[in-house]
Amino acid sequence: MLLFRPLISPSRRALSITSELCKGHSKWANIKGIKAANDQAKSAKQSKLLSEMTSAVVDGFDIKKNSRLAAVQDRFRQEGISMDTFDKYLEKLKNKKSTLCHTLVLGPGASTFIIEYEAEVPEKAAKDIKKLLASVDGSFRILPNDSRSMIYSQFDEKGIIRISETTSDGKKLTLTQAEEICIDVECEEILTINTDGAIQYEFICDPNHLYRISNELRDQQLEVEVSEKQFRPKMTVKVSTTEYVKVRDFYEILEADERIKGVYDNLDDEPTNKARVKV
Repeated sequence: MLLFRPLISPSRRALSITSELCKGHSKWANIKGIKAANDQAKSAKQSKLLSEMTSAVVDGFDIKKNSRLAAVQDRFRQEGISMDTFDKYLEKLKNKKSTLCHTLVLGPGASTFIIEYEAEVPEKAAKDIKKLLASVDGSFRILPNDSRSMIYSQFDEKGIIRISETTSDGKKLTLTQAEEICIDVECEEILTINTDGAIQYEFICDPNHLYRISNELRDQQLEVEVSEKQFRPKMTVKVSTTEYVKVRDFYEILEADERIKGVYDNLDDEPTNKARVKV
């Protein structure tokens, strides 16, 4: 955050009017401000770890047999988060009746989508999604439940790790340094993501090595912000502007359904006539 002060004569003493420095007048206000910032950071770390737990339990709930889950438990200890939180959330996941499902959808202009959703009865959820798609304009259709092989014929499942440009000790990581790390930990590819000026490096790896690599990056004081499996298209397609508008409407409908956890597509960034429509 940039702090601005008015220009003053060198002979006069500057009085700071920033909220950060004004807190110095009250020791209690200062303590509360620091505590609130620490609590917020801890909450963000906890949310990230709980998300990792949700992904890890796909391989089972026995920590002795599930190395991914054991690694998350170690992270709880390292971050100073109560083991009670870990145990309660693990029990909640055990009692959860819904399962993570994937449905393949064909859209306009050779576009393909994988819808990832949670459901207690997958067949019912698939029917509900089919009704949602019908409300677009009929350009989208669901393939049969045995379409898993078709998903893998058009998409690759990859391990995706995104790290901050700023390390845990406040240093800036250059692209050259990130590329060297990518080679050292045996990742397949690295991308640079710029979101409103905030730089992230995205490491793409074999999904079976996701948790090993994530832990190795953390051991190097790197801030891992995303660590998950995603589907990436083997080839992308371009669609017309009209078709892009239909895709945008399609995404808006899906966003309203809380059961849907993710959507992956094979679309190129821009329609064929270059009239960009953000999806």
